[in-house]
This record gives sequence, structure tokens and C-alpha cells, in this order.
Amino acid sequence: MPDAEIYISLDTAQKQAVKNVISIRDELTVLLIHGILHSYGFDHEKSETEKEIMKEKELFLLKKLSKEKINSLIN
Repeated sequence: MPDAEIYISLDTAQKQAVKNVISIRDELTVLLIHGILHSYGFDHEKSETEKEIMKEKELFLLKKLSKEKINSLIN
């Protein structure tokens, strides 16, 4: 992982969680993944193509985390 620091505003995360009708934990997960992708050089503000690539990677990682979470509950 690149040498980076990721800052997340809990106040903003809470507001976004309410707006997106998800738990604060899920919103923090989304924001952390988003920050990690930025630390690897992805930038959704560069172009529509970059925006789509970043969104695909976010969804892939969220699905992977969800699957692992479900598997850990089953096993």
C-alpha cells in the first residue's frame, strides 16, 4: 500500500449515512475504500472513464468484503 494517510470526517460520514440510508459502519467502509483507491492514484475527478473505473473497483471491493463478512458469520 502506498505511504498515505486517509482522513474521514465522522460528522460528514454520519450525514452521508443518513442520506444514503445505510449504517455509519457501512458508510465508513465505503469512505475508507474510496480513500484507499485515491492513495493508489485513482481519481474520479480526472475523467468519466476514471470515474467509472473507480466505481467498478469500489463495488468489487465492497462485494468482496460483504462476501467475506457473510462467510465468517456462517463458518
